Amino acid sequence: MGKQIRRYRRARGMSQTALAEALGLSAAHVGHIERGSRHASLETVVAISRQLEVSLDALIFPDTATAGSDDQRIHQLRQLLHSAGELIDDLATSAAD
Repeated sequence: MGKQIRRYRRARGMSQTALAEALGLSAAHVGHIERGSRHASLETVVAISRQLEVSLDALIFPDTATAGSDDQRIHQLRQLLHSAGELIDDLATSAAD
């Protein structure tokens, strides 16, 4: 989880000090959490996710973080299938010409 916190913090251009101040923690404590040498309380993890504007899933389960909800995945799959269908139609039209 610490690597994910660091990744999202850096992606937002936020320093450890800035995140620590926003959370009411020391920068050293945030560093320990990011390195995994200390565990964060559930309250702290929730506060971090809110501060970084990222879901708890994204912090705890990085492999599923981008997946979104089932409805979002279904919507994305439908869009992909629609785009693939259009591409196939375009290719078929080009081949017929």
